[in-house]
Amino acid sequence: MGHHALVMLALMVGELPDPERTAAMDIVVQRLASLATDARSSRPVRLEALHILGELGAEAKAAVPILTAQLSRTRDLAVLEALVQTLGRIGFEARHALPELAALAGQDLDLDQAIREAQRQILAPPETRNLQALRKMTHSSSAAVRLHAAKALGAKGRYAEAAIPDLMQLTRDPDADVRRVAVDALRKVQAQNIPSETLVNVYVLDLNDPDEAVRLHAVRMLGRMGPAAAPAAKALQNALRDSSADVQRAAAEALNRVLSGSTSG
Repeated sequence: MGHHALVMLALMVGELPDPERTAAMDIVVQRLASLATDARSSRPVRLEALHILGELGAEAKAAVPILTAQLSRTRDLAVLEALVQTLGRIGFEARHALPELAALAGQDLDLDQAIREAQRQILAPPETRNLQALRKMTHSSSAAVRLHAAKALGAKGRYAEAAIPDLMQLTRDPDADVRRVAVDALRKVQAQNIPSETLVNVYVLDLNDPDEAVRLHAVRMLGRMGPAAAPAAKALQNALRDSSADVQRAAAEALNRVLSGSTSG
């Protein structure tokens, strides 16, 4: 299998459910690790394979023994630096490579910097582990995977601050459950309040949800926001013609609060 096919396969495996995903991922990781450490492969191919392994993060843990053994054998500084960086991106699962990484120090300034960063990533607090993998999962084509990622990022609290852009993107997700979990996660991750514009956008999207309970919750939340929800006025006016009488009544009340400047707790 060529390296381009492995790239595609690695991306596809990320969408599989367990346990199929675990078994398939192990095969892909082993093939990528072999490609990355094969001296007969060209430098670009080896670097690309290492980059993909780094993108997989902790899921590439099966490659750690192979990559670690290669540290003392590689003479190409560019490949050696990439090996170090990949082990760092794999994170805590690469902890057994720490002695070999330490033994590399003193050869090159750029390599030393890569070693220090890899050591920092491997020894990172538990709360920050797997952060990269979770961020990647927020871009999955599966709503269930995106929902899981948002919940897991929220559980990390402030340690997931690097994932704020990914969570912000999920607030515009086509799935209502994903949007709501993303908002909840942002509240846990961000020290400051979520911008009102973000919340308004979420609730406006919810107004088009086929589930009456989702639409009712959205109009009530917009009403609680008061004048901050002014950009949603048109959407609330449309909700006055909702198929649900409860949503219509709540929309009328919310619209009054938004336009009159009053709020409710």
